[in-house]
Amino acid sequence: MYSTHLTFIRSDLSLFILLLLVSWSFQVRSHKGSKTPYVIAFVGINGVGKSTSLAKVCYYLKAHGVSCMMAACDTFRSGAVEQLRSHAACLDVPLFEKGEEREAGW
Repeated sequence: MYSTHLTFIRSDLSLFILLLLVSWSFQVRSHKGSKTPYVIAFVGINGVGKSTSLAKVCYYLKAHGVSCMMAACDTFRSGAVEQLRSHAACLDVPLFEKGEEREAGW
């Protein structure tokens, strides 16, 4: 019974994420021509996959004709900037960063 509930939860989450991506893609495309960037922020506790999810969403948007840029704001975690550098290089997108152990807002 427990595994059945997990299957439904995973299915619902997958559908929710797909709908969210489609919605973002539409909103981003309709924002084109504006002089301001469309910003998507990834927020969560350590270890939940924010950087990996950012790379996946960037890949999705880029595949649908949207230019992307990543910003390294989790600069206090060991390896955070390097992880984003790797994702940005693989996706061939620019990365805004100020290096390791730096305050991103300054």
